[in-house]
Amino acid sequence: GLPEPPKLPAGATKEQREAVDKDVWERMQRGPIITAVVSHAGFGSLPRMLSISLVSAIVIAFGFGLMLMQSQGLGYWQRAMFVGGAGLLAALACRVPDWNWHRFPIEHTLVNIADLLIGWSLAGLVLAYFVRGAAAVAP
Repeated sequence: GLPEPPKLPAGATKEQREAVDKDVWERMQRGPIITAVVSHAGFGSLPRMLSISLVSAIVIAFGFGLMLMQSQGLGYWQRAMFVGGAGLLAALACRVPDWNWHRFPIEHTLVNIADLLIGWSLAGLVLAYFVRGAAAVAP
């Protein structure tokens, strides 16, 4: 693998562990680094993957709807922007670490962020129509 996991001798001292860690870190800095997913089962069923994607989108939309129901005093566009903003934050939480830690290309990262932002902004337009926030309760 690139880089290989550190190989510590049995009963390694602190100094030996630090030397091995330093060597691994230096190899990681020089590269190359490979991040890969290996599936022995192959790609799988497209209808199954599309179904999982649909169900997950429905569950997420339901969650966004529940969040939207907790809001108060928001107009239609504010509700729509609430969902779009939540989608953007979710995209940033998922895609920026991929770019940062796994070195996904910035173009890939930005396209995936834009995909989620646009998709959840459009979903926000629909959710905002159907989901109203909670009524304000006077103390």
